[in-house]
Amino acid sequence: MTRREAREWIVRYLFQYSFFDENDDCEKIENFIEYHSLKGKEVEFIKRSVFGILKNREIIDQIIHDNLVNWTQERIPKTDLSILRMAIYEIKYVEEIPQKVSINEAVEISKKYGTDESFRFVNGLLGAFVRKEVDYVGN
Repeated sequence: MTRREAREWIVRYLFQYSFFDENDDCEKIENFIEYHSLKGKEVEFIKRSVFGILKNREIIDQIIHDNLVNWTQERIPKTDLSILRMAIYEIKYVEEIPQKVSINEAVEISKKYGTDESFRFVNGLLGAFVRKEVDYVGN
């Protein structure tokens, strides 16, 4: 499994998770991985990312909210929201992955799984977030 495929599995899990308003636990992600017969070194990346995203979901969702223009989070398709959560987690919390890689991967995944406009929306929101982060760190 490639890293992009791992990210796609993360988005699939987050999408599925988005329909339930409950806490996550180790067993659910383990069951998801087992059910889909996911194997390889990227399985740990999937687990680490899912737990990191869910642990920091309030902060990640606030970042999404703060970067929306003329839009509400409730209107964001669940697929796009899952992609944004994954990408923002990587940008904010995973230092070894360059921001450009996280953004590019999110855009490519949104082209595959989102609407015709998803990739523009995802790219625009992530770009705004990264610019704000650079401005904040620079001051």
